[in-house]
Amino acid sequence: MNDDPVRATEVVDTTDCFEVVSVFRVWRNVFFSVAVACLVLVQSIFWLVDTGVIGPPTQTKLTKPGTIQDQATPAVTLPLDDNSPTSGADRPLVKCRLRGISCEDVGRLIQMANGVLLLAAMLYWLTQLFTLAISIIGRLGGMNHICRAFFLSLIVLVLLIPWQHVLDSILLGATFSAQELANGFATNTAGLYDRAAYYLRFSGYPLAVLTLLILAHLRSVRWARAIFRRMEII
Repeated sequence: MNDDPVRATEVVDTTDCFEVVSVFRVWRNVFFSVAVACLVLVQSIFWLVDTGVIGPPTQTKLTKPGTIQDQATPAVTLPLDDNSPTSGADRPLVKCRLRGISCEDVGRLIQMANGVLLLAAMLYWLTQLFTLAISIIGRLGGMNHICRAFFLSLIVLVLLIPWQHVLDSILLGATFSAQELANGFATNTAGLYDRAAYYLRFSGYPLAVLTLLILAHLRSVRWARAIFRRMEII
């Protein structure tokens, strides 16, 4: 007789946890979809620039005032980063010959995608954190899957942070700016090593992060299936 109220309370608590989990599942899927879409968008821009579909950036020397430039190819110039080894009048400019859109538009699109990507990755990690806490408090089970999903999402967030701008160090984040892409494109033909580093930096690195993000989401999905199977919902 004394056990019935306790069991009823446990059932109510478990039911409340499942309702919370259902809410977090929806938002987790939303943040995951947004993050994947941003990664795919940035990668699409990279390959469009690399293949010349939207016009590859090229380097031209800085001209003096009044000098007649190439009239056949209208272009928009973007300065190199301040960390460039050249400076002053000898510093080259990156001239982007784009078809129908300007270099500033591409830069703004990459910047916007990076911002949304970082925000979505942070919210996705927080969702996994809260889901882990709910799983522990509600004793829902499936801890192996949700713990792996939590740590994988944390690794994804850390790798996406642009450490090259935050710490001004040799550490690189998976996100990159349009200027970094232009500088890398201008130097990717220097040799086999530079070309391999170029593709690893701007394509391999983000694709590896995308793979980790998908693995984290798959672990989270397995966790949800495990607890629902445990409660005989499915």
